[in-house]
Amino acid sequence: MFIANDQTKLMGSPLPGQMHGLNAPPQVTFEALRAEDPRLIGSLSVREVDAAPCFITTKNYSVEFYNRDGDSLGDQIYTIESKQSQDVLDVVPYLEQDGKILIAMNERIRPALAARSVLMGNSEQETKGLLWNLPGRYLPPSQTGEIVQSELRAFLRAGLGLTQQGEAHQLGGSYLPSCGASPELCVMMAVPVDPIASDAQVSYQRNFEASRCVRFIDVQAIVSGYLEGTQHDLRLVLAAFRLAKDRGYEFRLRLPLSSDSKNSQVKTSHVSVLDASEVKSLLASSPCDDSVVARIDVHEVAASGSPFIKLKRFAVTNHDREGRPLESYEADVALRRGIDAVDVGCYTWINGELCMLVKRGVRPVIAIRALNEHPLHTDPSPLGIEGIAESLEGECDLAAIRERAKQGIREEAGFEPSHQPIYAGYSYPSPGVNPERVYNFLTELIPDKPVEAAHTIDERVDLFYLSVDTLIELAEEGVIRDPRLELNAHILKAAFKD
Repeated sequence: MFIANDQTKLMGSPLPGQMHGLNAPPQVTFEALRAEDPRLIGSLSVREVDAAPCFITTKNYSVEFYNRDGDSLGDQIYTIESKQSQDVLDVVPYLEQDGKILIAMNERIRPALAARSVLMGNSEQETKGLLWNLPGRYLPPSQTGEIVQSELRAFLRAGLGLTQQGEAHQLGGSYLPSCGASPELCVMMAVPVDPIASDAQVSYQRNFEASRCVRFIDVQAIVSGYLEGTQHDLRLVLAAFRLAKDRGYEFRLRLPLSSDSKNSQVKTSHVSVLDASEVKSLLASSPCDDSVVARIDVHEVAASGSPFIKLKRFAVTNHDREGRPLESYEADVALRRGIDAVDVGCYTWINGELCMLVKRGVRPVIAIRALNEHPLHTDPSPLGIEGIAESLEGECDLAAIRERAKQGIREEAGFEPSHQPIYAGYSYPSPGVNPERVYNFLTELIPDKPVEAAHTIDERVDLFYLSVDTLIELAEEGVIRDPRLELNAHILKAAFKD
């Protein structure tokens, strides 16, 4: 059954006879994938239509910020995505074979990615609208009690054509893939399964489900594919790292990362190095500085001005691999201002230990989430640990995005970048309805050149260092809920593995 940690749990008890599980699709037939099959989807085409979205909506909230003494520090209006189901169970079907750990990934139709060419005016490989994903399902809002093995087996069988062969268990803590504007909370469940008879299998249905392909891939290939630009699902890459750690597998990665601080004495007078217990104590206490946010109040308001998120509806056509149209339908897309983002993992060695610079930031979406009950519970505090991140404003080439990453270090960390950030791949946090692409950079930071920080009130409460081991430990417990920060920690640990 679903084993919850102390940070994330399912609420309540199941009602007698209630089938409350994983909203699995009807039983379908899977068959061996044949490259020449005319039913295979090769690409999507999209065009915007003048129709109201029906799967997602937006809501607006007034957020008032207060310091530890209860004095107001100002207010802002936040727009968030809203769906009928806000919680997701990410399923990690796996098997161990010939000394390798293999995860079953699922190719899905993603109209939001196909819409990027319309929204951004450029042509990219991902505009085909197909993406290999980690399998998952929304948990119904009425979900109560534990997810029992029988329900999980039914989901695997009906949705993926797989057979469970052992006990499932939770894989790490909960996380918020798009915590800037979505209250969606996810947990991972690792499930051992039997191998399939062919290299890949597929079921043919309609519309979004017109081509549901399943194949197994080695965890090393997933991580290497992310760094090499062939794997772009954030949750799949994170699952590879979490499952490998769970099964005792260690990665070794080659990245052109500097290590100048490894054999030097880094001064940390401006920033503290904390252990796990100190982090938990910090999160349970109010900030000492009365100029930063200690708590917030939120309440829903009517829409006004230009919202941060706009909803669009697109007519979508599935095409076969020869470009011939197969069928058409409509899909919703949530478009954020700037569309894309950049994340920066800042690292240094302190007393011989590899550490990352992190901050405690304010995420109103968590307080907004706490206004309603959800199947998954998490700490309702809007103050959480996260990395350096910036929204892009139309930058499309890596040189411009790298400069934006450096600007983020100056503004949010208050240090001049000491090295050029190294590009480490990009991912889609929530490609089902959102075309946002997050570019990931890693950089060694020698904090010897403080600059005037220019962060906004919600970007930073305080700043400190964590060892990568402590950071991963806190993510496993659900204390850290930033999956991109956790991913950076895993990559750095593997890149500097002795």
